[in-house]
Amino acid sequence: MARQQWDQALGLLRTVLARSPGEADYHAALGWAVWNAGNREIAASDEARDHLNHALSINPDHAAAHDYKGRVDAALRVDEAAALFHLERALDLDPSRVSALDTIQELLLARGDVRRLERVFKRALFRLRGKGGALEAAAYVRLANLYVEQLDDAASAQVAIANAKLLVPRDPDVAVLADRIERLSANREPIRAGWRDALGDPQAGAALVRTTAAAGHADAAFLAASTMVALGTADDPMKQVYEQHRATGVTLPKTPLSRDHWSVLRHRDDTIELGALVELVAPAVHGLAPMTLADGDLDPSQLVGDGELPVAFARLRNQLSTILGIPSSPVYARPELGGQIHVVAADPPVLVAGDEALTAPERPELAFKLARAMTFLWPGRAVGASRPGRVLRAVVLAIVRDAAGTELGIDDPLASRAQAAVAALAPQVQAQARAASLRLLSRSGGGLNLSAWAKALSRTADRAGLLLCGDIPAAFAGAREVGELDKDLVEFAYSAAHVTLRRMLALTAS
Repeated sequence: MARQQWDQALGLLRTVLARSPGEADYHAALGWAVWNAGNREIAASDEARDHLNHALSINPDHAAAHDYKGRVDAALRVDEAAALFHLERALDLDPSRVSALDTIQELLLARGDVRRLERVFKRALFRLRGKGGALEAAAYVRLANLYVEQLDDAASAQVAIANAKLLVPRDPDVAVLADRIERLSANREPIRAGWRDALGDPQAGAALVRTTAAAGHADAAFLAASTMVALGTADDPMKQVYEQHRATGVTLPKTPLSRDHWSVLRHRDDTIELGALVELVAPAVHGLAPMTLADGDLDPSQLVGDGELPVAFARLRNQLSTILGIPSSPVYARPELGGQIHVVAADPPVLVAGDEALTAPERPELAFKLARAMTFLWPGRAVGASRPGRVLRAVVLAIVRDAAGTELGIDDPLASRAQAAVAALAPQVQAQARAASLRLLSRSGGGLNLSAWAKALSRTADRAGLLLCGDIPAAFAGAREVGELDKDLVEFAYSAAHVTLRRMLALTAS
């Protein structure tokens, strides 16, 4: 069996079972061998389950029989509740059964039941406690990854990975994950207490920049000086610091932004799970509240073909598409927009640019405007920033009702239309959306604040534009063109998160 020589194992197991028909170990092993010898297909399942059930009738607490029966049921996908019962029972009886834990994780993540998975991991850790070594450490690593990848809870991840490091202090994989979690935990507030006030005072701000540079934090000092220049509070020495390192052209990251980068970059209200859910149901939002090019005062004659786009604009659009991980969008011209760039949230969304923006040189000013706008080219972010909150809420609650079996929002006048729009989604998309909604509800507070999420989209867009343009004064000027300068963008400019991102992407001032 260890060598996966299942046919040979079958013969030997049947021989020993004939001599000891009351031995649960032999029935459990034979059931598993029958299943694998039959290529894990339905035809082999009945005989396999007969042996596994017999093993459990002899010993109801037989860990291997519970494990094997749970994995067979999980593969058949006919009774996931029974599969989870047997797998969790196997793990309670023997927490070292890693394959059972793998299957539980696969089933619960597919269903979006993240909190139940968290409880399974913690129960396994309780039973492994004190045993030490790689097995207990691996369980802590699983828990840390769950907090990072599914629950966006860097603080809890730090606790879990710290426990893993205590058990296996020299494990390189644990060290890599610990370093990743530390980066994701970058303080989103200003770098030091008092910076918010100091950067508004030329004398105090200059002193703070000098001490930061003297402590070896050159890039943090440059960002603070740049912020003072952008706010008009810099003295001459601070202006010199800015001029010495300022970006004159556009220097973009050499790799696309990863999930880890976005975790540091996103505004705290721009949550992963809510964004993922709206991305999945965006077609239903379009069905409930359609938007066309004509609604954005566009017609086919305004489309600027790729071959007609100015070279600088086209090159920067294509580079940013790669960095942001989105397809290159069609571009429409609206001369009256001047230097502005917007998105019309049709299906699919498109870029709209004024003449000054289209013909602008490849400088930080253009990079900020284009990067900021392009974050709204994902369908979910496009509809999130353009549709009324009541429309988004109706569609999201339709999925939540379907997933959680609640009556939440059923009295909304849009509820029946939203339900029909969701029902028109492909079955696979509906299943993914239900899982995403359950993950969302697993978070503390429920995570369903659509109003805060929609507002945060613009703040994340501002941050992305600032990061990718590399010049704080240019970013602040671009932000003022479309409205008031947001306090969040000012504080992000000199935050630890911005410093961390520039270091991760090799964009720091030399």
